[in-house]
Amino acid sequence: MENEQRIKELNSLSCKVKNCFDIQPIGNLTLNELSSLITIYTQQEQKGSPLTMSEAGEILGLGRSAASQLIARLERKGMVRRETVLCDRRKTTIKFTAKTKKYIEKFETDSVNNMKKVIDIIGEDKIDEFIELYTKYVEAIEEVNNA
Repeated sequence: MENEQRIKELNSLSCKVKNCFDIQPIGNLTLNELSSLITIYTQQEQKGSPLTMSEAGEILGLGRSAASQLIARLERKGMVRRETVLCDRRKTTIKFTAKTKKYIEKFETDSVNNMKKVIDIIGEDKIDEFIELYTKYVEAIEEVNNA
């Protein structure tokens, strides 16, 4: 296989994988809102305490105004609440509603179950080989992007 064909195959496979893992919208959320919601939810879980508006904006790569607009939309749609920090009224934290928590838990459970099915189909040894090769592939891409 020529390099040009390899590049086409890699691009095609990357698109197929991305499409398999695309987040499906729920309710009236846009994909951008949903992706942002999952990202800040995950980061908050890792932190172990509510994120401030500034932290959420930084994680999402958004300025203060854009982050505020995004959170306001999520708030109107019943996914989050904003709460002022009592000891410092200049800070606002983001709290997730039960609706969000329920959706995220289902999303995570479905994702894990789907990946278990993939491992069963391909086999553990082949998945281990794939992880090793894919890690090298990602490292090479990072090296090229940082050059």
